[in-house]
Amino acid sequence: EEIDTWAFGDSNIEELHFPDSVTSLQEGILDTEEGLEGLNIYCKQGSQIDEYFKNNPPEGKYEIIYN
Repeated sequence: EEIDTWAFGDSNIEELHFPDSVTSLQEGILDTEEGLEGLNIYCKQGSQIDEYFKNNPPEGKYEIIYN
């Protein structure tokens, strides 16, 4: 239900699928020193996850894909 700060920091993840059960995200969950390199973020349009990334865009290359 909750994803804490730095949960995926400095990782080389290519895909993240967020279920509707996630209700809380802390700032900086995707912080990296070099920036993201082609991450696909899957979430429901208009969800808390979608709003989080609109208000806290991670640095680097990523795409939000709605499912």
